[in-house]
Formats: sequence, structure tokens, C-alpha cells
Amino acid sequence: METQERTSGQKARTVPTKRTTESEDSTDEEDDGIASEESAHQQPRVRISRLLDSKPIIARPTRVTLQNMPVVDRPTGHNCVICTDPIHSVEIRAPCGHYYDIGCATDLFQSATRDETLFPPRCCGQNVPFGRIRPHLSPALITAFQQKKAEFSTLKRVYCSSPTCSRFLGPVSEGIFGGRVYSCPAPRCRRRTCGKCREQHSGDRTHVCRPDAGATQVLELSRASGWARCPGCSHMIELHLGCFHTTCRCGTEFCYLCRARWKTCECPQWDEQRLVVDEEEAEDEWHGLG
Repeated sequence: METQERTSGQKARTVPTKRTTESEDSTDEEDDGIASEESAHQQPRVRISRLLDSKPIIARPTRVTLQNMPVVDRPTGHNCVICTDPIHSVEIRAPCGHYYDIGCATDLFQSATRDETLFPPRCCGQNVPFGRIRPHLSPALITAFQQKKAEFSTLKRVYCSSPTCSRFLGPVSEGIFGGRVYSCPAPRCRRRTCGKCREQHSGDRTHVCRPDAGATQVLELSRASGWARCPGCSHMIELHLGCFHTTCRCGTEFCYLCRARWKTCECPQWDEQRLVVDEEEAEDEWHGLG
């Protein structure tokens, strides 16, 4: 009996213990529920505060350039003045009103870098602006055009004294106490050239300018043949027909007889014999005999 009472007593004692555990579990679940509810209410507040604290995003407009503009292959309604084909997509308008396609305009500027008489590129006697065609040219052609512009705009030029190089260096130095010494920028050359006599410079102060033997022979031949030397660029010019008003390719206008600037001398403006020959040759050409 005592053993049963003890056992029942132990059971009775264990019952409250289970109730206490269940109550604690329920309390923990309630606490967790409250905490989850509180966190659920607090989380949006944190996100809203972050949105309020963040800086606004400003949308910047995209800059449209010729490089990123889509090329639409559609006719422009004009024909190229060179190839006479209809122009599609992009066209270049010359100041005279004629239109070029990109291929013909590129050939025009490339030819100007190879032939000085074609520089600067012209249409109907008016210069075609370089800025209109530049966005469509290759970097190599742009560099070549700029270099030729510096060369062709110089009247009296100095070239590398090496016959295998002959690169343009700059203008002639006409100082009394010696001239400038140019060092060729070509990687495989690097020869030094005197800017006064245009001959190879020895590299020291004892350099003496001497006239070139070939240039001396040309000058003697020009005097014997009656040629004129341009006072602007020093190029030799031979007058075959027409008056004595001479215009060099560099743009200098001078008298063919005395080499003075045009309209600054008292020389006659023409020779009757040259004009008669000119008229006879023109008549022969008109009849197909020339």
C-alpha cells in the first residue's frame, strides 16, 4: 500500500511538472508569435526609411552622334556629281550645291593628298570644307590630309636630305647667322638637314652651307632657257604661250620677265609673237590638226 501510494504520489507530482512544461512552451510560442508580428511590422518601416534616405536617380538624355546614329539605307533624292549614281544614306553637299556620296568624296580628298594641284579639294572652284567629310574618313587619311595641308601651305620647303626619305620637314630658314637644323622624324632615317642650304648637316657648329651642285645646274639651265623662278616658292616655271602674267601653283602672281610681283613693275604685259602662236595653235586644235 505504501508502495502504491508513493507511486501514485510520484505520478501526482509529475503531472504538475508536465503542465508547467506545456505552459512554458505555449508561452514561448506566444512570444515567438509576438516577435514575428513585431518584426513583420518593423521590416517595412526599415525599407521605407531606406527608400527615403536613398538619392533619386536622374535619367540623363543620350547624346546622339554620327557614330551611334543608325544608318538607314534610303535614297536621298540626289545623284553623286562624280559617279552620277543615286545617293543612299549619307551625302556630302559642296558649297556650289553639288552632292557627293561617301566613296567619291573620300577619293576626292585622298587624291588631294597625292597631287598638290588638287589641294585643297574643290568643286566648281570652291573649296569643299574638310569638316563635312572628316567624320566619314579613316584616321590614317585624316592624319595624311593634315600633314599635306601643312606641307602645301608652306611656300619655301625643306625636305629630308636623304634621297631615300625626302620627308617634308618645315619652312626654309633665311636667317643671316645660320639656319635651323631639322632632324628627320622618320624612325629609319633620323638624318639632320640644314634649314638654310637644305643639305645634310654635319651636327657641329662648323657646318658651312654650300649650294647643291644639282641645284646649280638647274639654275644655269633655267637662265639659258629663259625660265622664271617663282618668288614665292622658288619653283621653276616655263612660259610657253600667253601673256607675262604668271600665276604659280602656290598662288603667287608675278611678272615672268623680271620676276617682280604682278603690277609692281613697268614690263610689257604680253608679247605679240606669243599671242599669235597661241591663236594659231587654238585654231589648229579647233580643226583637229593639233
